[in-house]
Amino acid sequence: MAARRMSVNLDDIAEAMSCADRGEVEYFLDTRAGRVMRVPLEEADGFGDGYARIPEMDAHETYRIMEDFIDTVRDGDLRDALEEAIAGHGAFREFAAVLQQYPEQYQRWRQFEADRKRGWAREFLKELGIVSTWRPPERSAGHAGQARR
Repeated sequence: MAARRMSVNLDDIAEAMSCADRGEVEYFLDTRAGRVMRVPLEEADGFGDGYARIPEMDAHETYRIMEDFIDTVRDGDLRDALEEAIAGHGAFREFAAVLQQYPEQYQRWRQFEADRKRGWAREFLKELGIVSTWRPPERSAGHAGQARR
């Protein structure tokens, strides 16, 4: 069967996949309308036909994105600082704190992370037989084509 084409916001799915409030809510995709729905946990069992539970990405998968990004950093000092940041407790917070000292690299990280998470969302939709026609918002000209440090 051919995949259904519809506008499904990949960023909404990616956010649902990596949301920290999973102990309180579940996220579903309305496969007819292409909308992400946040549902209180006690009501989640009532969803069936036309709704697909959006899987949760665990911290290891998100950590791997940081490792992959570090592999793209050319500045040796920054790469060392990022490797040190993710080696200890509070890796996500420390990683972001280091990158915020390098605005161009921080923007490059945000795009790298968004692209990877959109890939997760595309794979989820593919399993449902859906291809999203949604396009992310245009990046501002100030962030396009920036060179790596």
